[in-house]
Amino acid sequence: MHIRRSLSPWNIVFLLAGVASLLFDATRFRHVSGPGCGVLLAGRYTIPYATMLVGLLVIGLGSIVTALRIDESKVRDLFVKLALIGFGLLFGLIAAEGMLRIIDPLPSIEDSSMANHDILGKVHASNRTLQVADDRGLEWSRSVQTDDLGLIIRDDNPNRPDPNATRVLMIGDSFVEGMAVPVMDNMSEVLERSLSAQRGEPYQVTNTGVNSYNPTNYLLSYRVYKDQFEPQIVVVIVYVGNDFMNIRDNLSNRIVMDANGDPIHVKPLFDYTTNSAWSEVFDRYVPLEVRESRSRRGSAALETAKVAVIYPLCQSLQKQSPTESNELSPDEQCADLSGKLTLPCDNYAVRNESLIRNNKAAVFKDALLPMDQEDIGQALHPLALLQQEVNADGRTLLIVIMPRKAQVPDQPGSSQLIGVPDGESIQNTGPQDIILNFCTQNDLTCLDLLPTFRAHSDEQLYWLYDSHLTAAGHQLTGETIAAELLTMP
Repeated sequence: MHIRRSLSPWNIVFLLAGVASLLFDATRFRHVSGPGCGVLLAGRYTIPYATMLVGLLVIGLGSIVTALRIDESKVRDLFVKLALIGFGLLFGLIAAEGMLRIIDPLPSIEDSSMANHDILGKVHASNRTLQVADDRGLEWSRSVQTDDLGLIIRDDNPNRPDPNATRVLMIGDSFVEGMAVPVMDNMSEVLERSLSAQRGEPYQVTNTGVNSYNPTNYLLSYRVYKDQFEPQIVVVIVYVGNDFMNIRDNLSNRIVMDANGDPIHVKPLFDYTTNSAWSEVFDRYVPLEVRESRSRRGSAALETAKVAVIYPLCQSLQKQSPTESNELSPDEQCADLSGKLTLPCDNYAVRNESLIRNNKAAVFKDALLPMDQEDIGQALHPLALLQQEVNADGRTLLIVIMPRKAQVPDQPGSSQLIGVPDGESIQNTGPQDIILNFCTQNDLTCLDLLPTFRAHSDEQLYWLYDSHLTAAGHQLTGETIAAELLTMP
């Protein structure tokens, strides 16, 4: 191969470009691709990522060979042609970026409806108007306003304790949060109105529900808000659909424990140093497609290209990947009794071949395994700690058990849970029995809503596609809790 002894400025430009391309390519070899885009080559790279690495390698080597072998005039002409092509592409990218930022701006962590919390891991972003809708965008959508604590404002009162009222602190997950209904139809507002009317004295119910909270968050929520609101009564809603799976947080080390194994705090939702967020699917921090602020946001044009090209390509590769690879579907993966954490699933059909830590529907299995029983004990342990702390503070605690839609007959979409025969409901009361037994053993006062819901199954208590309560479901829940509290000392 003939190598030029002296290089012109044009040749040097190509040489430096080739070296830079190879150096950048070398830094990308340390990357490990995540799941969801077909098989991983060498156990590390997806096919699109490996193609990019090879492409950069070819460009780098080609630029170096061009710099060392081709005459200055030809290199100059090639440079001009490449510059014109690059300028055209850059102009088109800038134009697309500008239009997309105007008509479809990317979100950022600043724009997120959630924010980090030192103890709870996440709360609603404070002093923000949140736009929310169901996953399909078909059944409900609304906007809500948060106060400086990140709590939703429900009655024009920014959640300040009323010294003249009997104060109730309501704790729970998305069922308590109740985004699917107008704020004044929420079970906490129904409870407040019902207690005030029947007792003839003012009650104030403060709603601290946040989506994806679990028993560990319930305990920590009480610790966070008890001094702020000084409640006389604490009501905790436990959802049988997924609250047993909070053991995954323990096993993935998301919960920081003390020397006794009791929870201290939850790791934050967002990791700003790596621009990632905790994934409840992968049980680890995963990169975000967003940036910390509008001054450091990603490219709208590139994001659109991902959605239009990369994501469909990955879905196609995922479907073509061999079933014996580590890229099985969640339902295939969670049919596993080894004890390892798989991708979470919700499959009633494989409940007996899976563990509660991996399958939401496994709580309905015919016989619990020792590992299931151990996981249940750890999952519900925070409620025993909560009872101890509430009692020590001289307050009243009520645990309310929220049923799954598939357990209530005649609810629209109740058979959408995989494996439940069409038109049928789950008769198994296993999760309710587990919690009621736990309550008996720990001297907890518990209210099981399932009998009441089944008695009102002629009403639409749940949405068709969404698994949460309608306004009728919230009304029934609030009234039933009020009736229970009125019987308690």
